[in-house]
Amino acid sequence: LVDLLTLNATLEEVTVDPQSYQSTPVPGGQTWCFTDYAINTPILDQTPSDTCVAAGTGIMLGQNVGDFTLTNCLGETFHVHSLCAKTKLVWMTAVAGWCPACKEWLPQVSQAIAEIRAQGGRVEHITVLGEDATGAPASAAFCTKFAQDHGLDPAWVFADYQYEAFFGHVWPYPGADGSFGVPWDAFLDGDNFRYEWHSSLAEPDINTALNQILSN
Repeated sequence: LVDLLTLNATLEEVTVDPQSYQSTPVPGGQTWCFTDYAINTPILDQTPSDTCVAAGTGIMLGQNVGDFTLTNCLGETFHVHSLCAKTKLVWMTAVAGWCPACKEWLPQVSQAIAEIRAQGGRVEHITVLGEDATGAPASAAFCTKFAQDHGLDPAWVFADYQYEAFFGHVWPYPGADGSFGVPWDAFLDGDNFRYEWHSSLAEPDINTALNQILSN
C-alpha cells in the first residue's frame, strides 16, 4: 500500500543535556519550517509477532529491537538477529571489569540458564563487557581473561566500550541523573526480539519476567 503524507512542521535549534537528555532552545537559534511537504511512503503490513524485524522499530521497552553487531573476545563479529527464532529468550547482561557485583552475579546467571535448559527451555546469554578494570576499553586479552575468570565462553562475551552498541539499541532506562548500575540485565523475546524486561524495573521481578517470556 502507498499513502500520501503531508508534513507541516517547525524545527527549532536546541541543545541536549547529555545526562538528562532534556532539550533547551538556543537563544536566537535557527528555525526551519516545512509547510505542505508531501511524502509518498509505503505502508507495510504489520510484522508478524513470530518474526524478527529486519531493521527494528525502536529501542524502548515493548518495542522490537533492530539488528546490531557486537565483537566477541575472539575478534568475531556477531549479528544479534542471528538468534532470531532460534531461541525463546535472549538474556543480555551488561558488566564491567572493575565491578565486584558482576563477579557475584554472573555465576548466578549461568546457574539459572543451566536450569532453564535442563527443563527444555531455549535461552541464549550475551555478556556485554563495557570497560576493563581501569574503565578503559577492554582489549581482546582482557575480554578473554574476563570470560575465563567468570566461567564464560569467550565467544559469548562481547567488548562494547561504554555499551555504545548495546545501549544504542536496548535503552537502559538510566536514573534522572543519567546514572545506572551494573550488572544490568535485559530480556528479549527470541521470537520477535521484543524488548520485554530490564533490571531497572521495580516489577515484575526477574523470576516472574523469565516465566512470562518462556511460557508464551
